[in-house]
Amino acid sequence: MENIKSFGEFINEAELNPAIALGSIYNMKSDGGDSESSTTSSNAASGTSDRIALKSLGLVNASDGSMFTPLDLKTPEGFKAYADISQKWINKQNPSSPIKGEMLANGAKAALDSHGSYIPPQLALAQLTMEGGLSKDPKVKPIRTKNPFNVGNVDSGAVVKHNNWQSGIDAYFKTMAKSYIVPSQNRTAPALLKKFVNVNNQRYASAPNYENKIAEVITNINKTVSA
Repeated sequence: MENIKSFGEFINEAELNPAIALGSIYNMKSDGGDSESSTTSSNAASGTSDRIALKSLGLVNASDGSMFTPLDLKTPEGFKAYADISQKWINKQNPSSPIKGEMLANGAKAALDSHGSYIPPQLALAQLTMEGGLSKDPKVKPIRTKNPFNVGNVDSGAVVKHNNWQSGIDAYFKTMAKSYIVPSQNRTAPALLKKFVNVNNQRYASAPNYENKIAEVITNINKTVSA
């Protein structure tokens, strides 16, 4: 991948100025005036927005940053980086998959635009893998229903079908942004690796070791992307 910074470079920037990571959505600097007072006021506002950015990402220290990459989905560069990270993992798991990295980037950007929640690519890819969305078997539920994250496909047998892949992907990002990664309730991506429940304390998956498995996949994703 071209022009994609290492995880260390991203988190270093985010620690110094998280607005760099999330971009203009959190950049509260004024466009008008070059006066010193304007700059001072602007920097103060930016400091506040920086804390909001970190809270939204759930990146409060370097160890969190080594798991999840902060990207500015409001910019073409950030959007492309999200798509490229996703595509590299997809290519490793199932090169012929109908799911493309750009589809995930589209879903992530829509979630950020609509709900202010950033769903890191590593988390989405890990769940996509765990839920069978990258399976090569056309008969498995997430593939035949075009519901690659199994949103609404539950153990009781209930099935939710989508007409196209983007619809199924969007359903996941919307669900995550509304109920699982909710900055206003201190629900962040790193916290989900300890207890993967939504705002109603309901688990995303019934597997008791789901958190550990997701973390393992994320580690493998980061190794693949960094290679």
